[in-house]
Amino acid sequence: MNETATTVADKSFYEGELPFFKGLGEEEIQQLLHTLQAGIWSFDCETQTYTFCTEGITRITGIAAQSFLQGAVTWIDYVAEEDQEAYKKKQKELLNGDPIEHEYRIALGDGTIKWIHDHTFPTVDKRGKVIRISGFITDINHYKQLIQDMNHISTHDYLTKLPNRFSFQQEIATAIHQAHEKGEKFAIFKINLDRFKYINDQLNHEVGDQVLIEVTKRLTRYGERYEWFISRVGSDEFAFLLPSLSRLEDVQQMAKDVMELLSEPITVNEYEIYVTTCIGITIFPHDGHTEEVLRKNVDAALHRAKELGISNYYVYTHNLNAESYKMYTLEHDMRRALKNREFHVYYQPKVDITTNDIIGAEALIRWEHPIWGIVSPSEFISISEENGLIVEIGDYVIEEVCRQMREWKDCDHPLVPISVNISPKRFLQKNLKAFLFATLRQYNIEPHYLELEITENSLFHNPEAVGFMIGELREWGIKFALDDFGTGFSSLMHIRNFQIDTLKVDRSFIRDLENSDKDKKIIETLIHLAKGLEINLVIEGVETKQQLALLRDMGSHYVQGYLYSKPVPVQDFSEMIGEKKIIPGRKKKAVPAKERRRFYRMDVPVPFSGALSIVRIKEKELEMGKMKIVVDNIGFGGIRFSSHLHMPVRDDVILEVEMKLLGYTLRHIGKLVWKEERDDGFYMYGIEFILEEKERHLLTKVVNQVTMTLQKNQKLLETELIEEGITVYLQKIQQRK
Repeated sequence: MNETATTVADKSFYEGELPFFKGLGEEEIQQLLHTLQAGIWSFDCETQTYTFCTEGITRITGIAAQSFLQGAVTWIDYVAEEDQEAYKKKQKELLNGDPIEHEYRIALGDGTIKWIHDHTFPTVDKRGKVIRISGFITDINHYKQLIQDMNHISTHDYLTKLPNRFSFQQEIATAIHQAHEKGEKFAIFKINLDRFKYINDQLNHEVGDQVLIEVTKRLTRYGERYEWFISRVGSDEFAFLLPSLSRLEDVQQMAKDVMELLSEPITVNEYEIYVTTCIGITIFPHDGHTEEVLRKNVDAALHRAKELGISNYYVYTHNLNAESYKMYTLEHDMRRALKNREFHVYYQPKVDITTNDIIGAEALIRWEHPIWGIVSPSEFISISEENGLIVEIGDYVIEEVCRQMREWKDCDHPLVPISVNISPKRFLQKNLKAFLFATLRQYNIEPHYLELEITENSLFHNPEAVGFMIGELREWGIKFALDDFGTGFSSLMHIRNFQIDTLKVDRSFIRDLENSDKDKKIIETLIHLAKGLEINLVIEGVETKQQLALLRDMGSHYVQGYLYSKPVPVQDFSEMIGEKKIIPGRKKKAVPAKERRRFYRMDVPVPFSGALSIVRIKEKELEMGKMKIVVDNIGFGGIRFSSHLHMPVRDDVILEVEMKLLGYTLRHIGKLVWKEERDDGFYMYGIEFILEEKERHLLTKVVNQVTMTLQKNQKLLETELIEEGITVYLQKIQQRK
């Protein structure tokens, strides 16, 4: 700004619009204007020209005041684009003769963005027309940066620079709004670092701070691919929000990934620190529709994860149905089950069908869960393979079998070879041989009484190492059986290349043996092949006397199946081997379901769909989704239904059943009073309702209407009937799980 620019000022500007200049000489005024940090200006509305600008304009904007005075530039050109609309709207107030005061950004030629405070006031003539606009601007960029820094401090963690608890709560509220608009769901994770207080107390807070910084880096890197919002919400707690959630399985996998990436050691100075975590998870909208409820539920889930021990995660159960909840609890309780010896070995005899002699047995593990009762391997083996416990479980079974054989030996019970399934993962571990030798010697069991069952999948993993191990163990006396024979690839090659003592033919070749000529030819061929190679052949899955008769006619010797016995507890099997023989088809008489009914119930000609959820277990209230069931019998006090899920018959497990029948929606709580396994492998249950008077009245009304409808041979309208049959319907449900 030069001298000429300021001398063209109209005296009325500072005598009228700026009355605080009154009494000062012009030279004093000019000197004062030069030294002010503010930029002062005046604009003539009639000539549309700037008549006054001070050097403060230049100091703030870097634009020569002369440029404005000569009309080379216009102020609005420098107002930031995103603020121009608000700026123009504010200028309209001047036309009413009102002064204005506002803050906005200007964009300078070098790309700099600067905040300014603008105080503008109009001059009007006698007719009320605005003839001049004058004002001054001040640079508030430093102030704005200070405010921004203060806001950042109030919304971010000072150590990790992550958003803090307050920011996370705001993010949840925003996510709820967006998810409502898009019809989406999202997940909230809350992570606690186990024993972090120990790190601070024993090492020092500086080391603890470095651990937190490294945890932040790992979580941030991992979260980038999912665009999650991560924050530090406590001294040893982090939380993140995962948008656009699609499947529950993704949430579970993410929890496992986070625990794994944080389990890698963290090196701080001379310390190598191992961090374990617990994670609580809740999902919108299943677990709540407000920020407060979701925070409460994720805290509850984290608390439950901590109860389960270090390195655990827990999903708030409202979004799980009964099946998912069962699988979830099995996964989390498995490690504790090994420690508490909740796993038990059942034995299914192998029988010589020419004499009905018991010639051996297969050891099959069962889990006696404190809530779910007896759990079969089909429900938990796949979980144990995922979480790495399959090796420990396999070793447990081998040791338990050897211990039991020692007990039989001490009691003068006859011994028969016992076969144990072994995981491919265990088979490739270097210490397998040492473990087997040590266990057999500890219990003084001859090696030929132990047979290891392997699948064809085991042979695909490093066949040279597998073949070498089989050879070494067979030389010592341990036998080998190839399980599920015929279901894999290159089965004949496996017989040729590996030293196998027994082939176990998969039950799929027996299921339709009476009606399938192809299956008969396959079985006959395998019988001749086994005899020619001097290999034992065991046919699995024999369930009918017709199958047994056909196998005898074909020259088969050894079978295993329900016709002789299901897998039984050790006490029952001890009695069997004491008798040495077993008669096919001998079963304990079951109590018919109808004899257990306390109330009148009637069968419906076509089963209909219902939904079931668990609302309480051992006085613990649960909120969860519903699982499909099939109802085929209904009465005043309960129903009979079928399901693919194996559930416990217990007084402290309370269920809720929902049915739509003849247009009525019935919801009743109750408890299971009996259970049977169906011939198709699914389960049939009887549930007794726990009814209030109003509920009993409605149920009685509906049952009576159903009775009259059926007596008239009419179809049950407004009812989700299952025309395809119970088995097919349940198979579809099972495939979708």
